[in-house]
Amino acid sequence: MNPITYICIASEFNVPELEACLAVQPSDLVLIVSNFEKACQGARRLASTVERAIPGIRVHRPDEREPFDGEDILAVQHWVRTTLIPYLAQHISANNQQILNFTGGTKALSLALITNLNCRYLHYKGMGKSRIQVLQQDGQQLLSGSGDIEPVTATPLQVAQLYAGDVKIGTGLRGQEELTSALANDIWRALKEEDAGLLQLFNALDRIWSEGRGTAAFSDSSLAFSLDELLQGQVPESTLVGWLNRFAQLNTHYFCLQQNRIIIPGNGARKQGKYLRRWISGEWLEELAVNWLQQGGMPAAHIARGVIADSQASNLSESGRETDLFVHHRGRSYLVEIKADLPHDANMRSAEHQLASLGDRFGKTQKVLFIGPQLQHKLIEDQRWHLIEARFSGSGILLAFDRSSLLRAFGLAAESGV
Repeated sequence: MNPITYICIASEFNVPELEACLAVQPSDLVLIVSNFEKACQGARRLASTVERAIPGIRVHRPDEREPFDGEDILAVQHWVRTTLIPYLAQHISANNQQILNFTGGTKALSLALITNLNCRYLHYKGMGKSRIQVLQQDGQQLLSGSGDIEPVTATPLQVAQLYAGDVKIGTGLRGQEELTSALANDIWRALKEEDAGLLQLFNALDRIWSEGRGTAAFSDSSLAFSLDELLQGQVPESTLVGWLNRFAQLNTHYFCLQQNRIIIPGNGARKQGKYLRRWISGEWLEELAVNWLQQGGMPAAHIARGVIADSQASNLSESGRETDLFVHHRGRSYLVEIKADLPHDANMRSAEHQLASLGDRFGKTQKVLFIGPQLQHKLIEDQRWHLIEARFSGSGILLAFDRSSLLRAFGLAAESGV
């Protein structure tokens, strides 16, 4: 930490302030918070997130002594003179360098703080700008300071904590990336080429895991079938056994074809069986998306899978549902819904609604819907693909359907590849 008193205006949305704190590493953070309830909630979460990220930092809330209206410039000016300035003199070392960050908050707050505080340096991050502007106050003029500052990118979990309080990462098939990464890529290629064996297997599994959800016959942790039963009398396609062998490598208890019988995870499977079922049902596409983003230049630390918001902290009806991907990159946050296929009783409007219903759960986010080749083929066959493209182009939700469109959604340069 540095001997700096960092004075920040806190509001409902505080990602720039968090990333500025991570860059400056001040010993003392003074939050300027009006009596607007959402600003108060945002300030509490900002303080908690900063305290986790910078151990030992002292966070100050002088507004708790005397609340004020952030839209009344005379009231703010009075509060700065009668509450803030005495508080700083009483509670913070005079040897600290004092810096004001006026990126957020109301115009009244910014004006009152700039004109009444004796801060030699000011920080400001403009909308859409990548760097923090450093300004020097010289009388009534603002001059260029000592050079702009590169903010430290917050992790997706830190950003989520600003809006949803306690968050956690969901569980899944992890730790087998040497197998699953290559397999996810091969599944994509096979579905693009409409591999008959893989489609035959996926259709059989969908009948059990999706259409058969809630059916007593499929509710056990493991289900045993003859190959004829699994395929309902269909002749196995030539590539089907090869796919069974690939999936069996992930967990040797399942998908091993022995004496024409096979065991698959049932809808009542727990832990590894459940994780395998979920991965084959669609989480393979999540893993592939993560791999493609990293290949496109996005650091792994900027991507989080399966973030779950705390329902009590977020006050949202959708709390508790995992987000497929939550990405924070270059100062922007993205919520990504991933659909390898749709359940038999769902449609594209339901997928669109899922994204829209997330609202500002994790702050201001760009929504992205990434669909797999199996779903895209179905939409093309039903002559609905162009309608889907047209609807999403005006919805504010970005539609991605291959590697290039996924990278474009995040402003990454597409490279040669799938």
